[in-house]
Amino acid sequence: MQLIYMYYIHTPHYLCISFIQSAVPMCILRGYVAESPITDLVAAAKGQQASFNTAHLLPHGHEVTAAVDAVAQAANRRMVQSLLDEAPSKTNNVITKSICTSTIGSMGTCVGALANTTALLLTLVSFDPTSDEMENVPFLHYAARRIAVVVTSKEYIWYAKKHVCNANIHYYVFNLFNRVHATASKVLMDEGSIAAASPGNGDALKGVVNKSYLVLANASLNRGLEHIKNVCADAVIVEEVAIFTHSVFGRTASTASGTPKRHSDEAGGNAQEPKKVKKEKVAKTVNSGAINCINGQMINMPTTWPDGETPLCGGVLRNGSKGCKNPKCSRNHDKPPAWSKALIQHMKSHVKADKNLTWNPLVMTPDILGLDMNKVP
Repeated sequence: MQLIYMYYIHTPHYLCISFIQSAVPMCILRGYVAESPITDLVAAAKGQQASFNTAHLLPHGHEVTAAVDAVAQAANRRMVQSLLDEAPSKTNNVITKSICTSTIGSMGTCVGALANTTALLLTLVSFDPTSDEMENVPFLHYAARRIAVVVTSKEYIWYAKKHVCNANIHYYVFNLFNRVHATASKVLMDEGSIAAASPGNGDALKGVVNKSYLVLANASLNRGLEHIKNVCADAVIVEEVAIFTHSVFGRTASTASGTPKRHSDEAGGNAQEPKKVKKEKVAKTVNSGAINCINGQMINMPTTWPDGETPLCGGVLRNGSKGCKNPKCSRNHDKPPAWSKALIQHMKSHVKADKNLTWNPLVMTPDILGLDMNKVP
């Protein structure tokens, strides 16, 4: 894989792309950087992401801990199987799903993403992270630092203290950096610019590099920062962006659930808190099933079953679920030790074919799966 890094040198608005030379075709290279802004962070967190995007810079919250643990367990099990020279038919599938958080709950989440941007860039090139001179630092650091200075200012903090819910402006800040990042990344579609910016050419072909995307990204950055400053001064109402509308704080979630959301009047700061209803705590029972579903997705059950076999119950089969709540359920509730050999082979093929499913090693042991580990003489 090629490592792509964009930065300014010598002259403002001159983009240079330095990279480690390899034989990766340009059509493959484009897939590693997202060029479209995120409009639904919840959907982006649940879906398959084949390319790096701004959401991966957000700090992880508690909501993604289970998903990260599931991916790590599957990866560790595959590594052990590979070290023991297991046959390919007996090893777990490779999980390529990337993990990112789905909610921006505070200003700290935005600042964390901006700080992670600079930290990532420092692993690729040396520069002064305290500088915001466009000529001497990476453009993404330049943009991240300018946004961070505004959102950590006393004006922004005072504005936030006057409102009960500040999710709208937090999402606006992330959306601003996301669009700047996506706009600047579009230069990776320009093969002529990439060839002209090759380190072997030096500055000889700098006039050939397409500067329009960086000019647009910088203009978008300036407009967004000006809007944030006007909002903090109570001159305008914060603009509601699509990524906020599709969030748990937005109107879409409130309308769909039919419950009032905690939302403030961004202009005057008058907020009405919904009445809190005390609910009795009920102890939750967790089912220990044979199959893990990555990132909380629904379990995908087979459409066909071996002859003479009763279809398995998905509620009992899924690990971490509430189990089967239907007293009249006619499906098979047996645990894996009671399954027939034909049913075990059928489920092994099904789990192997679905990258969102993995076995729960606490229930589906190697003896049940028929994984005889190679022995060292």
